Amino acid sequence: MAGFAKVSVWDEHCDKCDPLPSSSNKCDADSFPSSSSNNALLEGSEQMALSDCREMVMVETGTEWRLRKMSDMYPQYCWKYADSSVLIYYHFNMAANGVETDAPSKCANASRPVFYAKIPYEFSPYDFSVRPKSLDKACRQLQEQMCAFYDSHDLPVFKKDELFSGMACVIRSGGVWRRAKILEYYNGLDVLTDVVDYGTENLGDASKVRPLMKEFGRLPPLALRCRMKGNMKYIADVCINDLTAAKVAAFQTLLADCERLVRVELANVSCIPYRVNLYHPTIEGRNLGLMFYPREVHPAHEAARERRWQTRMAQMENRSNAEEDEDYQSDFEDEPEEFPHVRHLERLEKPIGSSRLYVCHVENSRFIYLHSEYHSQAVEYMEKQLNDKWSTLSPFPREMISPHTACAYLERDRLKNHVYRVIVSKITEAEVEIRAADHGWKKILPVECCYNGSLRILTKQFADTPFMYVCRFPSAMEHHPHFSETAILRRILPDGSTVNVHCERTKGGPPYKAEFTNDEGQNIWDIVEKIKEEEHVVHPCFDVVPYCCEQVGALSFNVPVDYREELEIFTPFARGRLQFTNFFLPSNRSIS
Repeated sequence: MAGFAKVSVWDEHCDKCDPLPSSSNKCDADSFPSSSSNNALLEGSEQMALSDCREMVMVETGTEWRLRKMSDMYPQYCWKYADSSVLIYYHFNMAANGVETDAPSKCANASRPVFYAKIPYEFSPYDFSVRPKSLDKACRQLQEQMCAFYDSHDLPVFKKDELFSGMACVIRSGGVWRRAKILEYYNGLDVLTDVVDYGTENLGDASKVRPLMKEFGRLPPLALRCRMKGNMKYIADVCINDLTAAKVAAFQTLLADCERLVRVELANVSCIPYRVNLYHPTIEGRNLGLMFYPREVHPAHEAARERRWQTRMAQMENRSNAEEDEDYQSDFEDEPEEFPHVRHLERLEKPIGSSRLYVCHVENSRFIYLHSEYHSQAVEYMEKQLNDKWSTLSPFPREMISPHTACAYLERDRLKNHVYRVIVSKITEAEVEIRAADHGWKKILPVECCYNGSLRILTKQFADTPFMYVCRFPSAMEHHPHFSETAILRRILPDGSTVNVHCERTKGGPPYKAEFTNDEGQNIWDIVEKIKEEEHVVHPCFDVVPYCCEQVGALSFNVPVDYREELEIFTPFARGRLQFTNFFLPSNRSIS
């Protein structure tokens, strides 16, 4: 190795010099070695010659070794980019001449010179890229030359073992060829790349990756990964936990209004992503990042928060000491009471996106109750369990049935009895109105019949969220539903029929606005309107016309005596909350 003496010269020197002193010239324990031995050692070292060995030892593993190996095998290609810090340090050193290291944030105007830049990629204030505007022409020319070259030349496709993380390459994305750097390769068909001139990550097909010609790899990556600089006193950068979806959308809209052209102030370039401040390209004194920083905490508020925390810790410590002093024999006396019965069920779940569902009940145009495939199987299993355990369920004590109470209901039929989960909707001195928790239909029962065993108490085993959805037609809230219209709907959507439902992304609770189509793709509401026109059903009627029995007769045919339109969603379906109780306790306490 370079810099070391030859081994043979060193061996000759060791033969001449005896390392161990003889008994005759043995030194005292406290004395130094003799000067004669030191002189001999110096004479021998002067005779030693430097080795002419200049070999380099390289560990044949890792990214750097693979890059060097590919460069030796294929010197016509570029395998590694110059560091982008060449660009960033040039701008930073030009701007930071003689000023402090970091530029402050949240200022109306920049404290050091800025440069104009385009934003080729933006997701949030926490993740975006900038490219100096002065490089736009170079980027465009490079793009045109690469597309012309790679479209006219058939370059070899990489083998599976030739792709690895960190190598420079070219990938075809969006119909054009772009410079890229491989971030991850999964030894399969996909490769994750960083499009270095745009700052975006792209997951693409490995067959679209080509080697980068050397003349196209001279420029360093033109896009700089950046992040907004934060207030150094409170937070280092814009905090990702403070970025809501609304703030992310506002950031993207803000850059779109500026046509993705901004003024950039480099605040800190000691790490990647680089910390920058963004300013409006034409309006002086407008910092684009002010709305994304958290509000500064007032010192008085911070002190009050600290006092509350200390008070809280003292209370917890006192409570802990009190628990340690208690007699452990009282632990069994303080155990919480069991609440074996279900008083209220949870509210209905919201359907997601587009799905194929089954109609279980049509109340009117505002309330269409639906089952998914999972709902149908779950309801069948639960009702079978209810039927098997019906004899073990307890009847309600007197005066314990109240509105919104969950129950088990036995429907007696000539052929076979069936047990359902139901919820009490109304109760009078003579009647109880119930609504099926998993089907949506309603029924009226005599009060005495309910207390005599037709309604029984649900146990915890049957406390699942109701297995159904409830949706409405988009125009259902524009007018009151009517029996004539509901009758047409029930003909088109009989119980058990399938329908394609596309729920709109809206806020609020049930019923959820949705579009209904049949298997042929026809809109259900268009079919209803067509049938109403054919059958002369005038609903809704907004015109003032002379009274004529024939014109309005279709609105009042075959209406049941006890018919009543439901205009509002059943409260437990919209705002229900699971609650347990014990109906046989005197106090009848509950727990949610």
